[in-house]
Amino acid sequence: MSNQALVVCQKQVLDFGNFATGVSFQTILADRLELLQWREITAVLNVHTHSLGSGAGTISVVFYQQSWSEEDPGTPFLGSGAQTFTLNSSTPNPACLALALPMLGTTFALADMTQIRAFFSRSAAGPLNATISLRLFAKDA
Repeated sequence: MSNQALVVCQKQVLDFGNFATGVSFQTILADRLELLQWREITAVLNVHTHSLGSGAGTISVVFYQQSWSEEDPGTPFLGSGAQTFTLNSSTPNPACLALALPMLGTTFALADMTQIRAFFSRSAAGPLNATISLRLFAKDA
């Protein structure tokens, strides 16, 4: 059995501070990740710093099942967001969060490919940002 650490997202700032209350927005952090060859994957989200203590809203990092068709290769098909990290006012600052990703043979298993998105939802005025990095620790059979 071999292990591998995959850097999905280098340290980057997610800053949603300029959006109005009641607005939500999303951005793609990683696209077309081929993870099916791994037997077991643990996602580790490092939250280097965040401004969510004010209660202005939440930031979520969501893993989606993703697939493509030969008939329309320019159109991605996304499943439901199976696994989610949610950052809010109770998230420690800084934090290291871990999440086991479901693989084949489990409920909400990842598909041929995976897309990772960051969502924010603003519920009040105030700063709304986080500096994060994301790694996957994978084991094969």
